[in-house]
Order: sequence, then structure tokens, then C-alpha cells
Amino acid sequence: MPPDSSGRIDYEEPFCTITVNADEGPQRRRFTAAHELGHYLLHRDLLDGKQHLDRLYSQGGHDNPYGPLSPSHEVQANKFAADLLMPAGPLRVKYNAGTDNVPELAKLCGVSLTAMQIRLRSLGIRP
Repeated sequence: MPPDSSGRIDYEEPFCTITVNADEGPQRRRFTAAHELGHYLLHRDLLDGKQHLDRLYSQGGHDNPYGPLSPSHEVQANKFAADLLMPAGPLRVKYNAGTDNVPELAKLCGVSLTAMQIRLRSLGIRP
């Protein structure tokens, strides 16, 4: 994959294939795979005979012949990935404000420290 691409979902009837960039770290690949799975589950109806889904906006100066993903589709896929990899219920139980065990939770969920910090903040668990 090109260095500016983390992952993609391709459609070749009757199958969809999720590909992640092997040059990225394991936590990034894990989040990207969950993100692409989110696109499959939430947006596969948008494939409609297309080979793959791309963002609505141009990437890397190239025209986007496939579309029709919008920034809101990307937000939905990111939320799906966060919900899948870092479920709110267990995080609420396991987060310890006294020790601020964010690194432990990130390791437990197989995500980056930054992803865990964002998730805990978005859930209102940690400021």
C-alpha cells in the first residue's frame, strides 16, 4: 500500500477484502482493520458495483473515481472501531483514576496510548 494509506476495503463480487498497510505498527493495523470492518458493516450498501470505497474528497492529488464516502462516514467507522476495540463498559470498570492506568488499558485492548486517551476522554471517564 502507498505510505499515505492505512487500509481499504475492496469488493469483488461476492466478496469484500479488507487490506491494512503492513508497514504500520500493530496497534495502527488493528484499529485500521476494525475501521474497515465498520465500513463493511455500516456502508457496504454504498459499494453498489464499485470496486472499492474511497473518501469523497481527493487523496494525494489524485481524482477519486469511486466515492462516495464522506467525512461523516469516516467518523462512523472510527466510532465503530473504538466501540469494538475499547468497549465502554469494561473501560469504566477497569479505569483507575488513582493510578491513571491508561498504558495498561491500551495494552489490554491492543491499541495505542493516544487512541486510549482519546477514547477515555470521549467517554467522559478521564479529562
